[in-house]
Amino acid sequence: MASASPGTLYELLSDVGRMSAWSPDVVSARYDEGHGPQVGDWFTGRNEGPKGQWETRCTITEAVPGESFGWAVVRDGAQIGHWTYDLLAEADGTRVTVTWQVHNWIPLLGATEQELLALRDRTATSMERTLAALASSVRGRSGTP
Repeated sequence: MASASPGTLYELLSDVGRMSAWSPDVVSARYDEGHGPQVGDWFTGRNEGPKGQWETRCTITEAVPGESFGWAVVRDGAQIGHWTYDLLAEADGTRVTVTWQVHNWIPLLGATEQELLALRDRTATSMERTLAALASSVRGRSGTP
């Protein structure tokens, strides 16, 4: 739960360059020239994990201010993953729910099922850390606990 409005959180999350401040896996992210948080727009993310750094190409799939922000990770023309941040106003702030889906990763990345399970567990931990850092950032901006 973050102590900010859904609109404020949407503004933060849809500015993909800010994700590196919260996520332990995101090194940087940047919209393509002239693009922004609109459905169909593209950005490139640079991530880091146990096997080093890599870039991802992503396209915005959901951009509803104050409600949801999502993107698909695309490789070789195929969607291999999808992230969504859903925002729900509550009495004390906003509930942020993150959804992560993977598609066709085994053939595209050559990963075994065991490697994907390890990735799932690591990603769940990373999501928790990202949400905690986002909440801390919001508290720091607003001065509320």
